[in-house]
Amino acid sequence: MAEEFAYFKGDMVLDSPEPYTAEEMWEVIMEMFTTTIVVRDAMREDLMSHTAEA
Repeated sequence: MAEEFAYFKGDMVLDSPEPYTAEEMWEVIMEMFTTTIVVRDAMREDLMSHTAEA
């Protein structure tokens, strides 16, 4: 859910960048990056837990 929201905000910035400062755009990009890493790491841990059981 957090990743979807981060990417939603990213889409808003891309669609209409004028009202955003460079710092705000950077924060949105970093939030997208961070949430993607968190989701990827959670998926990796889940996969590894199933692999260890086999």
